[in-house]
Amino acid sequence: MVSIDLTDVDLFDENHIDFDKKSVFIYGRNGTGKSTLTKIIEDQLCVKYDVSVFQGFDNLIDEEEKLNAVLLGEENVKINHKIKFLEKDIKEINEKADVIKKQIEAPSDGSTNCFSRKETAEINLFNQNKKIDEFYFNSAKYIREKLAHVTNSYNYNKNHFKQEIEMAEILDDKDFTYFNKLIHSEIKIAKKIYFPELNFEELKAEVDKLLDRIVKAAIAVPRIDGNEKKTEFARMGLEIHKKGEYCAFCGNVINDDVFDELNLFFTADDIEGFQGEISKIITKLEKIKDNIQDLQINRDEFYPDYAEKIDEIYIDLSAWQHECNAWLDKAIELLNEKRVNVFRRMENLAMDTPESLKSIADRYNIIIKKNNNKELIKEQKEAKDKLRYHYVKKCMIEFDYDIKKREIDLLTRELENKQKEYDEQKEEYTKLKIKVEEIRSQIRALEAETISEEILAININKKLRNMVPFALIYQENEHKGYYQIKDTTTGEIRDVTQLSTGEKNIIAFLYFIEKLNEIKDKNKEKPRIIVFDDPMNSNDDTMQYLIVEELQAIHGKIQCEHFVIMTHNKHFYINVRYGFSLNKANFYRFQNSGNKTFIKKIQKQQDDFKTSYEELWHEMRYLFEKLPDDKASMLLNPIRRIIETYTKFNNIDEKNFYRSVIGAKKLFNVNSHSIDDLEAELNGRNKKDIIQLVYDCFYNNSAASHFKHHWDNLNIDENGRITWDDVTYDQNS
Repeated sequence: MVSIDLTDVDLFDENHIDFDKKSVFIYGRNGTGKSTLTKIIEDQLCVKYDVSVFQGFDNLIDEEEKLNAVLLGEENVKINHKIKFLEKDIKEINEKADVIKKQIEAPSDGSTNCFSRKETAEINLFNQNKKIDEFYFNSAKYIREKLAHVTNSYNYNKNHFKQEIEMAEILDDKDFTYFNKLIHSEIKIAKKIYFPELNFEELKAEVDKLLDRIVKAAIAVPRIDGNEKKTEFARMGLEIHKKGEYCAFCGNVINDDVFDELNLFFTADDIEGFQGEISKIITKLEKIKDNIQDLQINRDEFYPDYAEKIDEIYIDLSAWQHECNAWLDKAIELLNEKRVNVFRRMENLAMDTPESLKSIADRYNIIIKKNNNKELIKEQKEAKDKLRYHYVKKCMIEFDYDIKKREIDLLTRELENKQKEYDEQKEEYTKLKIKVEEIRSQIRALEAETISEEILAININKKLRNMVPFALIYQENEHKGYYQIKDTTTGEIRDVTQLSTGEKNIIAFLYFIEKLNEIKDKNKEKPRIIVFDDPMNSNDDTMQYLIVEELQAIHGKIQCEHFVIMTHNKHFYINVRYGFSLNKANFYRFQNSGNKTFIKKIQKQQDDFKTSYEELWHEMRYLFEKLPDDKASMLLNPIRRIIETYTKFNNIDEKNFYRSVIGAKKLFNVNSHSIDDLEAELNGRNKKDIIQLVYDCFYNNSAASHFKHHWDNLNIDENGRITWDDVTYDQNS
C-alpha cells in the first residue's frame, strides 16, 4: 500500500489518499485535481518507485516541420527542443558572420571595405617593390658590363648588388685611377671556393621521415577522399577557379558551399603545417642545389704548374655535382609529390647518397694556397671591390635610392595596418564559422542520440490498422527516430501539422503502452507505479474501445505495484473498470464544490456508476449506426459483455449458447485476440454480418424475442435472416 500525502495541497479536503489495491480507478470532472494528484505521485514516490505517467501527447510526440515528420519518445522530444534552440543560435551567428563577410570579400559595387583597403595597400607596395627590384637588376647588369674588362664579373647579379649596398662608397679621381691600374697587373690568381659542408645521410633521413608521414583531413569529402587523382584534380580546380565561376570540367556554376568545403579540406591546419614543412625542406634542398651549382673552378686563374691537378679536380667536382643534382632532383620530385598526397604514405628515397666533398675541397685548397701566395693578389682583390662599391654607390645616387627605400618602409607599415584590420575581421569571421560548426557538431551529436523506435512504430501501426486512415512510416535518413504520416487511403504523405488532437493522442498513448513493455535497467530493482491521467480526451471517442482493450491487456501483462487510471469521461470509466470488483480495485470519485475537491472512496458497488444491461444494448446499436464497416471490430466489446451478462443471469453455459453458430465464440471472445488474429477472424465480415451472428446465437437459444425486444423495428425473414434496406444477408455466407 502507498499513502499519498495531501496536507500541503489546498485543493483537496483530505490529508491523504491511499492505494491498497493494485488497480485504482478515479473519476473526476476536469478541474477536480487529477493532474495535480499525478504530479504529487511523481514527486513523492519517484525515489522509491519507478513511476511512469501518461498525460497526453505533449511530452511524447513532437512535430518536426522541417522533415514533415513526427518525433516519438520523451527523450527524443527533449532532444528535438535542444536542437531547435541550437539552430536558432546558428541563425543569429550566421547573421553576424554575414556582416563581417561583406568586409573581407571583394566588393561587387566598387565600394570601399576592409578587403579593398588591404588590396590597395598591397598593390601600392608591390609596385614600389617592383621599381626597387628593377633597380637592383639593372644596376647589377650595369656593373657586370662596366667591370667586365677588369674582372670576372659575369655571375654578378641583383642579390650581390643588394648585399654590397652597405659597403657602397664613391671614390675620388685619384683613388679611382690608382685602383684601375692595380687590377691590370699581370698576375695569376685563383678565386677561393667555399665548399659547403653537406651531410647527405641527415638530409635523406629528413626526406624519408616526411615521405613516411601522413595526415588526416580536417573534414571528410567522400567524393574525393582516399583517391589520389580525384584529390589532385580537386586541388588544381580550387587553384584555377573562383566562387561563382563555371567549372571548366562540367560547366556548372561552382557554389560557395563546394568551394568552402574544398578550401577547408586543403587548408586545414594539419595539412598546411605539414605542407609547410615539406616546402621548407624543398627550399633547403633547392638552395643546396644552387650552392653546389655555384661551385665553379676557373682553370685560367691558375698558373700552368697546377693545370693538370686542377683539371683532375675539375672533372671530379663536375661528376660530384652531377651526382648531387640527380639525388637532389629526385628528393625534390618526391617531396613535391608528397605535398600533393599528404594523406598517404610514400616509399623512401631509394638512391644512394653522394660522397663527402671534403676530399675534393682539401685538394683544391692545397693548390689554391700555393697559387695565391703573393701579396699582390690581395691588393688587386681589394681594388676590384673598391671599384665595384664605387659603381654601386653611383647607381644609388642616380636612382635616389634612400628616398625610394623610405617610401617602401611607409607603404609596408600602411599594409601592415590594413592587413591587421583585415586579419582581425577574418579571424572574427572564422571564429563565428567555427562556432557554427561546433554547434552543428552538437546538433549532429544530439541527432545521433535520438532513439530509433521503428519496431514500436510497427506495433503501433498494427493496432491502428482499420482504426485511423494513416500509418507511421519510418524515415530512412541521417535522422533517427523520425516518422512521416502516410495516408493509407491515398498513399500520400500527410502534413504533420494537420494531425488532429485525437490522432496525436492515440499515437502517444500506444507509444506509451509499447514503452511500458521495455525493461528499464536503471529502475529494474524498483517496483513500478503506472499512472494514466485522462488517457482518452474528447477527440478520442472512436478510439475508446481500442484504449480500453489496451489498458486491460497491459494491466494483466505488466508487473507493477499500482495501476492507476484517472478519467473525466463517465462512459470510458464504466468500460475500463469492467470486470473489477471492490475486492480487486480501489474506486474513487473526485467532486468539486467550487473551492475544494472532495475525495470519495467507493465502499459499496451500488454507490458507483451502473453498467446497465440496457445501456450495453443501446451502446451496441449506437456503434452499429455510427461506425463504418472498416471499424466493425469495435462492436465486439459490448457484444461480448451482453452475452456474458445474459448467460450468467440465465444460468446458461457459454459453450452451449454459441452452439451451431460457427465462428461466433472465437470472434466475440475479443480478449483472446491479438490485432492480427482479430483481423483474421473478421475475415471480411462487416457490421451487418456481425449482428446477424449475434441474432443467430439468441435465435438458437430460443431467445429471438429477447433480441427483438432490445433491437426494435428489426425485420426477420422466414429463414431467420435479418433484412437491411431490402438486402438479405445469408447467415451461411
